[in-house]
Amino acid sequence: MSSHRPIEPLDHLGDFTTTLRVIPISALALDIGAVAAVVFAALLRLIGLFTNLFFFPLPRDTISARS
Repeated sequence: MSSHRPIEPLDHLGDFTTTLRVIPISALALDIGAVAAVVFAALLRLIGLFTNLFFFPLPRDTISARS
């Protein structure tokens, strides 16, 4: 036979509690995400520019399929 202890009610949430510190951290994460999106767009345009310059002698920064 195994002894079972009665389940005690939890008075606190332990590791799952949050404080108001979450708000500035979330704002910082949004700022970092916005900067990353701008950098991504700039890099994508640079990839298009160099692809067109090296493979097709066209000074355009758009990426298009050529046959």
